[in-house]
Amino acid sequence: MKKIIFEQVGNIITTILLTLALIEIINLSPKPLAGSSQINAGSLFFIFLIWSSVFGLLRFAYQKYGHDGYNTKKGEMSSFDEREKHLSHFAAAKTYRLFIALIPSVSSTIIFVQLVIPMTKNQSQIIMLISFSVVTCIGFINYLFCWVLADRKNLEI
Repeated sequence: MKKIIFEQVGNIITTILLTLALIEIINLSPKPLAGSSQINAGSLFFIFLIWSSVFGLLRFAYQKYGHDGYNTKKGEMSSFDEREKHLSHFAAAKTYRLFIALIPSVSSTIIFVQLVIPMTKNQSQIIMLISFSVVTCIGFINYLFCWVLADRKNLEI
């Protein structure tokens, strides 16, 4: 169970830092002129890069020294035995069902908000970015809770 918590918390932190870094890039970059483009990255982008490197090293170290079947290539789908394989598939199926309901409703809400409220291109991009990030984090949290609850309750899968 530790590997699932490790992977999902790391994924959530990565998603949040990436979102903040991209918002900062959108806000810092000047409006492009015809035939030119410029992207300015701020400190949050470098914090994201540092975190990504640290998380990658932590994942590698956990695979090497964790001894519980964690594999960096499989991430949260790593399994030590058949039961963990079933738990992973159970949590993935539940998360997939959540996404099937969540993505169309969030997309519809974003479209509605952008049609009703006048906003700049940057504001529109930031709203879409935050929405995507929230949906992604909800997916990671849902996977984590489904896996842990199924493991704790020894659910029939």
